[in-house]
Amino acid sequence: SYLQEQMISAGFVPTGWAQPVLTIANLAGFRGAEAKTQQVKAILERYCVLPSSPGKEAWSGVKTWSLYGTCVGQQSVGLSSSYHSKHLEGLGIAPFSKGVDGFINEATVLG
Repeated sequence: SYLQEQMISAGFVPTGWAQPVLTIANLAGFRGAEAKTQQVKAILERYCVLPSSPGKEAWSGVKTWSLYGTCVGQQSVGLSSSYHSKHLEGLGIAPFSKGVDGFINEATVLG
């Protein structure tokens, strides 16, 4: 999904395909171990985030990977973000949607 988001936006940014290709190069280790580690961290930081809450609860927007060393995101806790996410637009989610459906069961996806 991370790479898919980058590929969708590639046609709309001046750098084009540079970012998706760089991501692949980093993950393959072509740019060294540090670049690979940083790329993995960026991906985990993108998805291992608790949903944003309008009430600004203490857990709102917490990046669980950096803080706890484990990946807990919106669907892990069954909550959706209260705010619009531009990352979701290219993935078939309506532009004015406030986030993914946090209540979709993993078994539904896996079939």
